[in-house]
Amino acid sequence: MTKCYNSQSVLRAKAKTEGKFHVMNNMTVYRNILTIAVVMITASAVGQNTDTGTSSGSAFKIGVVDQKAVFTKYDKQAALYSDLEKTKDGLQKELDELSETIEAAKTRYTEEGSSLTDDERKKLKEQIDSDFDNYKFKTNRSQKEIDMKEMDLVKELRQEIREAIETIGLKENYHLILEGDPESRSGVLYYQTRLNMTEKVVGFLNEKYAKEKANPAN
Repeated sequence: MTKCYNSQSVLRAKAKTEGKFHVMNNMTVYRNILTIAVVMITASAVGQNTDTGTSSGSAFKIGVVDQKAVFTKYDKQAALYSDLEKTKDGLQKELDELSETIEAAKTRYTEEGSSLTDDERKKLKEQIDSDFDNYKFKTNRSQKEIDMKEMDLVKELRQEIREAIETIGLKENYHLILEGDPESRSGVLYYQTRLNMTEKVVGFLNEKYAKEKANPAN
């Protein structure tokens, strides 16, 4: 049997393949640029005093921050997630109450159905179906609400972490600050402990958050 090929499908498949090829090339270019940058940094740092972090020319400061660790240790993160949990508990309570109403109606329909008139059974069943549809709707709505709140929460915290890193970098004259999370695609494979400024960022954020709590009007 002769096989027939859809030319449009073949073109789409080709386009996808070419797309992947370009992505791979871009990633290769990115890695090459990063490699060159590291080589240049290393060359600039040659002759530095490892105790003072300075060289015969201008000092070149490099720092490494594990943003995932900062996120976990940030006191505001714990507070915001606690508030989110309270919101979730409130929504769950509403759903549980509706579920109990549905179960009670179903029990009545099963146990007392034979003693009810046809009209009463019909109305009870319609009420059960309506409540169940409402339960599904509220469940989906509540889940979306929680997901959205968590997404906004994470976005807010990550932004504050990045701003803290930038503030420290500018204040303390860092030339380069790298991601230290080993699970991140941009994470550094190895660095000396003295370059790790994760706890410095955590301390900066928690001190700032403590002041905000003490003076909420500001």
